[in-house]
Amino acid sequence: TGSPKVRLYDLFSSDCQLYGIDGTRLCKGGDAVADYYRALASIRKGMMGDLRVTNIKVNWQKRYVLVEYISKDPIRIEGKDKYTLSSSENPLVDQVNQVELIVRGTKVEDPDWFRQFFSAVKMGSNTVGADVLMDLFQQVGTSPAPTNGGNLSVSAESSLNESAAVSIYGILTGLHRDLAKLPTLSSPPVAEYLAPSIELKGSLNEVLVRGQLSYKVVIGVALASLRGALQSERIALEQPPKPTITFEADGKIRVDLVLQLRLKTPLPAANNALLPIQKLQLSSFYQTNRDGMIVEHSIIETRVNGRLTPGDVVSRFVKSSLSPDTKRDQEGSWFVQSVLDTISSRTRSFGLDQTDE
Repeated sequence: TGSPKVRLYDLFSSDCQLYGIDGTRLCKGGDAVADYYRALASIRKGMMGDLRVTNIKVNWQKRYVLVEYISKDPIRIEGKDKYTLSSSENPLVDQVNQVELIVRGTKVEDPDWFRQFFSAVKMGSNTVGADVLMDLFQQVGTSPAPTNGGNLSVSAESSLNESAAVSIYGILTGLHRDLAKLPTLSSPPVAEYLAPSIELKGSLNEVLVRGQLSYKVVIGVALASLRGALQSERIALEQPPKPTITFEADGKIRVDLVLQLRLKTPLPAANNALLPIQKLQLSSFYQTNRDGMIVEHSIIETRVNGRLTPGDVVSRFVKSSLSPDTKRDQEGSWFVQSVLDTISSRTRSFGLDQTDE
């Protein structure tokens, strides 16, 4: 048509406001609303490639436009938003109201869910924001399963005050962020949410470390040794760390972290060659208090190539890291040996002499 291209920011008035389904104002200002929709569009493009508008209703007397949309992959989502226009000669969007959202056939009505949704979108199109959004969509219409505790439910949040709920949301997003860049971390994941009295527990529920300082020492030693091992090329990550994070129905946060490692072994039979890829999986729970701070980090289990390691592996690792007699060189030999001990303990438990088939 030859019409000039209109920027997204030019569509909203300077005083435009965005409201959730419950009437709560989510943001104010044309630029803020435009930022929200720009980020949302970017995430939708990656997550919901088949998103399409199904209906547009215009009421010029009441000066609003009602837009209905649907996406069927990977999750069926149906929505309806209302855009109220200004009365100026060149009308701009003065107000946006989220009218309806249906996820997998279930109407979403929980105000807290929409606040979390809005916060996730504001993260932008990075993988953390997209992962959190997918977690939120997965939570709708699901009931906690008795076998694994299920995902985040309303009952899990109902006893929390608003600041604690915000803190837990920060922990969830922070774990996604920090664990994905584990090799470059210099402090424990989500360190800003650690309570002074935090306890690190082993798989037998024994207390391995008590207190924030000791906890930071243990995790810090492990991270520093991992960095040293990577820099010296004695160990290599085949793929970036892959965390899976779930908010359980009892309020605990479960973390399953997978590291795919290749390492050189000093064992004579191996002739300093690279071992086959070792899939190391670390599973643990984070428990928060009523203020939303982490008071307990419990190791559930460790697995090598899908097989459980003995329950004392992590305990010995922690005790070794705290011992003043442990020598930890700059090249990460101590970390490499710890991983080798973990792998060899698994192979011994199954009567195997080597890790390769």
